[in-house]
Amino acid sequence: MNLQYIQDSSGKPTGVFIPIKDWEKLKDSLLGTKKSAKDNSKKKIFEDLLKAVEEVNLAKQGRTKLKSFDDFLNEL
Repeated sequence: MNLQYIQDSSGKPTGVFIPIKDWEKLKDSLLGTKKSAKDNSKKKIFEDLLKAVEEVNLAKQGRTKLKSFDDFLNEL
């Protein structure tokens, strides 16, 4: 990657110029990471919902006691 640094009048670096091909690769890489994180978030939500359903089913069977809404909020 051939980087060119942009400087202000005092010589302080203020930016970087990279070739468009390198930018496209970098952008695709970053967007892929965001998609992965989004997919992982969806997976986590689904797993948490399954766990909640299991807890409710156990409570219905009398095998566990559910938390009060206040206790739930206090955990957040």
